[in-house]
Amino acid sequence: MLGKIIKITAITAIVLILLLVSFCVVSSLMIDDFVQKGINRFNQKQHDIELTYAPSSKDFLHKSGRLDVVIKKNREPFLSASFVTILDISLTDVHLAFKKIDGAGNIDDFIKKLNLPLIKITGSVDVFPLKLSAIAKVKTHPFSIPLEESACSIGETELLATARNLTNPKLQYLFSGVICKGNTLYNARNSFDVSLKDLAIKIEPTIDLKKKKANLNALDVSFASLDATASTIYLIGFSPSDNVKDKSLRDSFKADNFHVNLELSKASQKDYFSLSSYGSVNLLMAFPYIKNNQIQTYNDLTDLKYNVDIDAFNLKELISFVKEPESFSNPVERILSPSFNVNLKELSFKNSGMKAQFRTNTNLLMHQGKVKLDSVAVNGYAKVEKDLVTLYLQDQYKMAFRDLIEKGAIVDAGNNYKTSFNFAHRRFYMNDILVNNLDNQNVSDNSSTDLQIDN
Repeated sequence: MLGKIIKITAITAIVLILLLVSFCVVSSLMIDDFVQKGINRFNQKQHDIELTYAPSSKDFLHKSGRLDVVIKKNREPFLSASFVTILDISLTDVHLAFKKIDGAGNIDDFIKKLNLPLIKITGSVDVFPLKLSAIAKVKTHPFSIPLEESACSIGETELLATARNLTNPKLQYLFSGVICKGNTLYNARNSFDVSLKDLAIKIEPTIDLKKKKANLNALDVSFASLDATASTIYLIGFSPSDNVKDKSLRDSFKADNFHVNLELSKASQKDYFSLSSYGSVNLLMAFPYIKNNQIQTYNDLTDLKYNVDIDAFNLKELISFVKEPESFSNPVERILSPSFNVNLKELSFKNSGMKAQFRTNTNLLMHQGKVKLDSVAVNGYAKVEKDLVTLYLQDQYKMAFRDLIEKGAIVDAGNNYKTSFNFAHRRFYMNDILVNNLDNQNVSDNSSTDLQIDN
C-alpha cells in the first residue's frame, strides 16, 4: 500500500514538473512572439515614436536584447536612444529590466548641448499574471548642473506606474530633491540657497483607449520641505558692490509637510464636475530674515489645514477660459453651474501657537449668468483664540468688536472668541443677531452687486 502511494506521488510530481517546464517553454516562445507583435502594433498605431527590438539571447527563462527608440515628433534630426534589456521569466512573474546605453543614439549629444551632464536612466517592468497586475519603473540617477549664476545638485527621480488594467493606472513621480546655490556672495553669503526634499506627485487617470483621451480623477502632491533664502539686495537687482544702506538684508521662506489632494468627480449636470480637496502645510516666513547682520524672528503659520468641496463647474470651459480669457464675455455663466456651492468644511491654522478655526458653506444661484444678492446664502462658524485676536485687531476696530461681544454676536468663551454667522436675503447675522441689513442701505441688485468676472 505504501509503495503504491509513493509511486502515485512520484508520478504526480513528475507530471507537475513536466507541466511547469512546458508552461515556461511555451510562455518563453509566446513572449518572443508577443514582444515583436506588440512593437509592430505600437509603431503602426502612431508615428511619433519608433521602436526596434533585436534579441541577443534566446534562453527559455532568461532573454537579453537591445531596444532602439527614435522620437520623431516636432524636431529634426530625430532624437534617438538605445537600451539594453534583460527579461527573466518565472512562474509568478515576468521581469524586464532596461538600462540606457551611453553614447548610443544622439540623445547624449543633445543633452550636452543643453550644458547638462550625461544622465543615467534605468528601469524595470514587472508583470504578475496570477494577480493580473503590472508595475513599471523608470529611474534617473543623481547629477549636478553648473549654471552661469548658480550650481544645482539634482537628486534621484523615479516614475512608477501600477495597473490592473489599461484604463485605470496609478502613476507616481518621486523626486528626492534639488539643492541650488548662487555663486555670487552678498555680505559673505550665497546670493540664494534653495532646497526641495522628497517631492511626490501621484495621479489617478481614466484612459479611454478608443477615443485616445484621458481624464484626471485624482491628484496628490506632497513634499517634505522647501527652504529658500536669498539676499534682498540680489532679489531687487543690485550687485554686491553697489552702495546700499544694509548689505546684510536677507529674506527667508520655509515650508514643510506640504500635502494637497484633489479629486474630480462627474456632477449630476452633463459636462460638469465637482472638486474635493484637502491639504496641510507648515509655513515660516521672515521678510527680512537678516537685518543689520541680526537674525529676525520668523512669522509662522503652522498646522495650516483645509478641506473643501466645490460643486459644480464646467471643466472644459474653465480650461478654455484659462487659455483664452478674452474670448469669454461672461465667464461666470459659462463656467459655473446655475446652482453653485462651495463648502469649506475646515480651515484652521496656528500663529505663534494660537489657533483659529473656520467653516463656511456658500450657495449661489445664477440669474442670466449673474449672481444677485438675493440668491446668495452663506453660513459658517469661527473660533479664534483671544490672544490671536488681540495680536492682530487694529485700534480703529476695537470698539466695534467690543460692541459685538456686548450684543452677543460674538461669544467670549474662555480662551476663545467664537461665533456662528449667516448671510441670506441681504441680511447678515452673527449668533442669530442681525448685524447688517443691506435693504436699509439702499443697495441695489442692478450693477454694483452683480458678482461677475470682468475680463
